[in-house]
Amino acid sequence: MASEEQLVSRWREARRLLDERLRELVDLVPESEGVEVYRYIVEGGKRLRGFMTLLVAEELGGSWDAAMDAAAAVELVHSASLAIDDVIDGDVERRGAPAAWLKYGPGKAMMAANLLISYAQRLLLERYGHKAVEKSVLAWFDISRGEVKDAYMSGGDYYEVVRLKTGSLFRLAAELGAIAAGAYEKVGVMSGFGELTGVAYQLADDIVDYVKGERSESIKRLVRWLGNPADIISAALSKLRAILEGVNRFLEMAGLDRGLLVLLPRFVVKVMLGEAGLSLQVA
Repeated sequence: MASEEQLVSRWREARRLLDERLRELVDLVPESEGVEVYRYIVEGGKRLRGFMTLLVAEELGGSWDAAMDAAAAVELVHSASLAIDDVIDGDVERRGAPAAWLKYGPGKAMMAANLLISYAQRLLLERYGHKAVEKSVLAWFDISRGEVKDAYMSGGDYYEVVRLKTGSLFRLAAELGAIAAGAYEKVGVMSGFGELTGVAYQLADDIVDYVKGERSESIKRLVRWLGNPADIISAALSKLRAILEGVNRFLEMAGLDRGLLVLLPRFVVKVMLGEAGLSLQVA
């Protein structure tokens, strides 16, 4: 039976391998004049999305070697999206360091981020074909839609914004894992698994922000979505547990409910909640 200790060990291995591959890929970007900015944007991070790609591929009969560039492409898009978010939101810190726009200027940060996204899509086309690119384009479209809803619809639906902004990239991570493994018949169910895991991840992240005292529009949407309960944390954790049960059902449908992958959604949530000293068991 798979254990969390095994999962953590594989995650650490995945982070090391992904960091190595990302450095190689960034150094191969044709427009080498911006390589310092590319490296800065991509450096650091938990690599949870790329790790999902690798685990999905492995559990569907593929290998990490075959899926590594798919996982790296997901991380390139994720890192670039964070750099763009920071410009939009005016956030001055990312991954424990000054935001890319603050260090290099908003223009260079945005140009570098846009290039990295296109570069990731080209990588997917060359390594995995049109199906992978189709999924990446749809994911980026949804992420961009979520950004617009977040910026312009303060009274919008929390779940829909989170599904688009965060769920879409986790969805892509899982889809690309299936594609890299050649398990095209599993892409649909992996799509649902990834998206719902992303929703759980973002909800956990927002719970942490709430505990830390943040009261952004996203947090206000969360409170309204929960029904303005007296105990926000308890209500949010209850909702989070329900979402994770839904994630498990996708894995059961795919016949993947016994390996390391079944532990990943709760682990992702645990990593986030741990930043505020919380756990799923806290009522």
